Parts: sequence; structure tokens; C-alpha cells
Amino acid sequence: MRTRNSLINLLASVGAQGVNILLQFLSRFIFVRYFSEEYLGVNGLFTEVLTIFSLAELGIGISMMYGLYDVIAKKDEQAVACLMNLYRRMYAAVGAAVAGIGCALLPFLDVFVKSTEIPHIRLIYLMYLANSVLSYFFAYKQTLLRADQKEYIVSGVTQLVKCVQVLFQIGIILVTENFYLYLGAQMVCQILTNVLLAAVADRKYPYIRNRSAGLPDRAVRKDLYRHIRAMAFHRFGSVFVFNTDNLLISMFIGLGTVGLYSNYKLVTNNLRTVADYIYNALTAGVGNLAVTEPAERTLSVYHTLQMGMSLLFGWMAVCLLTLFNPFIELFFGGKYLLPFSTVAVIVLDFYILEMRQVTLCFRNAMGLFWYDRYKPVFEVALNLGLSLFLVQRYGIAGVILGTVISSLATNFWVEPLVFFRYGIQKDWKRNLAGYFRRYGCYTAFTAVCAVLCLYVCGRFGEVTVLTFLLRGAAVCVIYALLAFAVFGRSTEWKELAGKVSGLVKYRKKAEGEQEK
Repeated sequence: MRTRNSLINLLASVGAQGVNILLQFLSRFIFVRYFSEEYLGVNGLFTEVLTIFSLAELGIGISMMYGLYDVIAKKDEQAVACLMNLYRRMYAAVGAAVAGIGCALLPFLDVFVKSTEIPHIRLIYLMYLANSVLSYFFAYKQTLLRADQKEYIVSGVTQLVKCVQVLFQIGIILVTENFYLYLGAQMVCQILTNVLLAAVADRKYPYIRNRSAGLPDRAVRKDLYRHIRAMAFHRFGSVFVFNTDNLLISMFIGLGTVGLYSNYKLVTNNLRTVADYIYNALTAGVGNLAVTEPAERTLSVYHTLQMGMSLLFGWMAVCLLTLFNPFIELFFGGKYLLPFSTVAVIVLDFYILEMRQVTLCFRNAMGLFWYDRYKPVFEVALNLGLSLFLVQRYGIAGVILGTVISSLATNFWVEPLVFFRYGIQKDWKRNLAGYFRRYGCYTAFTAVCAVLCLYVCGRFGEVTVLTFLLRGAAVCVIYALLAFAVFGRSTEWKELAGKVSGLVKYRKKAEGEQEK
């Protein structure tokens, strides 16, 4: 049941996101033909600035998930209601804090926007701020759906509203060419998403509306606050590492360059969103696994997921390396291209980040935040120092290289160490050494595939729609054949294939029973 729920959540989430990705690229295709590069830069810059303000969230969402796993497994409705009352108060405070911090920055906006001809830049900023603040109200109820392995409901509603939003925004661009109405549609849809998911949660769990249930007892709150304090460090690290690139580029190079980079980030961010949906679909199942199964079973599932995700994101990295610039040239035009060396660094950053996610999924589900709580402080210091040093010499590539180096110097070894030492515990040194061997194997495989695919795709000549499709087909065939040849006999491959086969048989059986 746990595996089935995770796979259903995964397929629903990725399927919905696939439709949304197509619409987003259509929207961006139209956007760049009606608005200048600076408008793209404004979108990327303000999105990152407001993500930094989300530090006020302090990792409450992940801590909420961890706190809910046990009481949901025990079907303790009173405890769930008490926890939701506490979370409601926390998120209201977060929304107020983000609003206050955002308004306080308004007089200093010129520091971050190096130069621009866009009118009413402060009004645009306030619209982005309002959209960010609105995201915190009612949002806490979504966490209960996720913790109860109902991620497919969250992703389904979110992506449906997102599709409607993108269609409205396309219409606004074509009919009015009004950037302010474009942002207004985004705000309305953000509110609609939160209200709809809150209504779904209220209907599925009517007992959470019982505010008279009070708050969790002192011991539970103390444990939760401890996890939130630990997650605050991790939140600090992730926000500053992954949401300061556009700030540095805007300050040292210019807003137009942020616009060029934003097209590449649109692609990688959508792929990361797909990855987030995958891990959100799996996290609740992993949390349930960790509290109901022995460590040996948890380790076995971890190895299977590590192989599956490493092959998936290795394939994505190879596709990006070979198809990124041809895609940008086809959809947005040659003037939006970045040098291949910069593209290679962007892809390397994407690959390193995604290779961390299986370990982070298990760490979050098992509540191991406390043991590496100081790691983000060193990561941020390294990242900002290196990025500031390298941006003046290598431009965009220097900013991203700072992120890559800081991640390898901290996350690469600390996160698996914490998982094996404090999560699995038994034979942790041997298991940690095995992790690094597997990581090296998967990375070497990806590198070989990348070199081979670059060589083959280089033979297709001028970029056209046909040659782009041929490149994509060649990459997929080469990667799939090599993956099966190298890993097809492994225990992890067979177990993963068995899980997928079992889900297919289950669905066919269910469809047959419905027909009867």
C-alpha cells in the first residue's frame, strides 16, 4: 500500500507538471516577443528576493510533516487537530513577518536593481510581495494532505489552477500587453489554489476545524520547536545558496543579463519542480517506512531509490548539456544564448543538487535535521565569498561555480554522513563508503554518456526543429541502452522494475473490476 500510494502520487504529480511545463514554455515564448529582456530580469530578481524573505518560514513545513507522520499512523485525530491549530498560528506569523520585511526593503530597492527603464518598478515589487505573502494563508492545511500520502491531490489542484493562470496570462499578453494585469492574474490564482486545497483538507479531515482542541502538550511542542530550530539553519542555507544568483548578477552585471539567465533557469527550475514532486510523493511513504520497518529495509529502499533517481537525473543532465542551447535558440532566438562553458556549469550545478535529494528525502522523513544544523552556515559563507570573487572574473559562470564548489565542500559528504550515522546507524562507516562508491559509479556513467551524446549530436549540423528532435531521440536511445547494459542485472534495478510492474498490474486489475 505504501509503495502504491507513493507511485500514484509520483505519476499524478509528474503528469500534471508535464502539461504545465508545456504551457509555461508557450507563455515564455509569447512573453519574450512582447516584453523586453529587462522584464524577464525583473521576474527572476524579485522572485529570488522574496524567496530570501521566506526565511521567516524557518523550515516549519518540513518539521510539520515530520510531526504528523506518527499521529497519522496512529489515527489520533485529537493530536492532529492540536498540531494543525499550532501550525495555523505559525503560518499567520510567517505571513505577517514576510509582509513587514518586504515593506522595509522598499526604500532600498535601487541597490538591487542596477539600472532599468521599466516604469513603476516599486509597484511591480509590491505586487510580487503581495503574491508571496498570500501564499502563506491556508497553506498549512496542504501539509496534512502530503503527510497522509495524498500528494496527488495537492499537485492536481495546484497544477490545474496553474494551467488556468498561464492561459489567462497568455491571453492578457496577447490582448492588452499589460504587465500589471499579468501579475494580477498570478495573485488571484495563488489565492484560489490555497482556498481550494484548504477546502479539500476540511472535507477530508473535518476534525481539524475544531479549534477548541487546543494546542499540543508541552513535550510535543518542545520536540517540534527543536526540529524547527534545526530546520531554520537548513532553510537559511538553501535560501541564500539557491536564491542569490540573480541578485549578484543584477548588481555586478545588469538586469538584462538576469533576463538571459532566466530562460535557462526556467528550464532547470521546471525540472527541479518535477524532482520536488517526485520527492514529495515519496517522503510520506519514507516517513511511514522509517517508523514501521527495521533499518535494514530502510537501507534497501534507499539504495533502490538512489539508483533510480541517479539514472533519472543523469539522463536529464545529459539532455540539458546536449539540447540546452539548441532549445533556447529555437524557442527564444539566438540573442538569448549563453556560451557553452556557462551552460556546462549550469548543468553541473543541476546534477549535483539533484544527486543530493534522495539523501535529503530520507533525512527529512526521519527527522535528522539536528545533526547537521550548522552545515548551512559554512555553505553560505563559502558560496557568497566564492561567488563574489568569481563573478567579477567569469560572469554568470562564476556565480554558479561558487554554488558548485560550496556544495561539494559541505553537502557532498556531510548529508550522507548524517543519514548513515544517525539514521541507519548499523555499520554506518561501511555503508557510507558504499554510498561514495555508488555516487562515483553513477557520475562516471553520466559523464561517459554525456561525452558520447555530445559527439553524436554534434554531427546533426544546423539547429532546426527536425535536427533538435533527432538529437533528443539519439540521447534517449544511447542513454537507455547504456543504462540497461551497465545496471540491468543489479538488485536495485530488478527491485525498481518489480515495483513499477506491480503498480501496472494493480491498475489493470482495478480497471477490470470497474468494467465488471
